[in-house]
Amino acid sequence: MGGAGDGVGVTYYAAQREVGDRFEAYLTERLALSGHTVTRHGSKAAQLAHGDLCVDGDHVEIKYDDRLAATENLYIEVAEKHDPRQATWVPSGIWAGSDAAWYVIGNAQRVYVFRREDLRWFSTLAREIEIKRGTSRGYLLPTSEGCRLVACDRRWAVDLMNSEAP
Repeated sequence: MGGAGDGVGVTYYAAQREVGDRFEAYLTERLALSGHTVTRHGSKAAQLAHGDLCVDGDHVEIKYDDRLAATENLYIEVAEKHDPRQATWVPSGIWAGSDAAWYVIGNAQRVYVFRREDLRWFSTLAREIEIKRGTSRGYLLPTSEGCRLVACDRRWAVDLMNSEAP
């Protein structure tokens, strides 16, 4: 997530983007196999406006958490910058400007579905941290706490959390 002239940062950012895209495709397949109507917002403009997916009419933001298995915590991002030398942080994750009301985070083994408003409320209680690269701020949500906030009033959310990997 470094600057444009930073080969390591560009490589890291591209690799993270690719992993995120694969996770999004994986979730899209799981939802489709469960009988849900899923549309991927392919353009950057559509993602900024509506999140990554539209599932049965609900706009959804998708985040892959590569440290979930090792830490038993979900990393909920609240701000980012592409270059650690930049002074200004941009709202992202749960504070991104899209109209996505839902936030899906996890990995191939475990998926959690939250209302963004619940994660925003929880962020007022949590201690904000900055990752080592200096490009992301967020908070850790222990999976034990996350289970209390999980949204289960949408059939697609229940199906996604309970379905077996394809």
